Amino acid sequence: MTDTGALSRLGTDPHYDETKRYLADNMWTHASFDSLWPNFEAMLKSWPPAPSHMVLYNWAGYEGQPERPPMAFSVEDELYYGLYAAWSDPADDQRYTGWVTEHMRAWEPYASGIQLADENLINRPYRFVTDENLRRLDDLRATWDPDGLFVSWLGRPEPAVNASEEGTDG
Repeated sequence: MTDTGALSRLGTDPHYDETKRYLADNMWTHASFDSLWPNFEAMLKSWPPAPSHMVLYNWAGYEGQPERPPMAFSVEDELYYGLYAAWSDPADDQRYTGWVTEHMRAWEPYASGIQLADENLINRPYRFVTDENLRRLDDLRATWDPDGLFVSWLGRPEPAVNASEEGTDG
């Protein structure tokens, strides 16, 4: 059994320099790499300083993988891209915030949603829940929090984009 302290020492925490300023954003997609390449090529030409990076998860799984049950925050797709910028000087905040935000915005036509983990809702609100579950959440909030006492999220997700729901590349 592994405790939280060991996970922090050996997991991702040692890879994130606490002296840096970070911004992350992400998306779920099933788009081909060819569709994503023009924006990716532009990213490579202007990549922020280390340890800025991108994470890619092949979420499609494997043959025979059990079906995951429905989830409240339920937008998933075959691939997950997470983009992370890191910098030191506060004077560069706008520059690198714009870099992450605009590159992820360029991929929105290919995105089916985002993951609530390393999202950028304050700068780029995007769909993280299915339309059906968003309606259910709105109904629950209307019943149990009619006065809006509890803060919702930083940006209300827009309804699904037809291309991502129809299973096309955008």
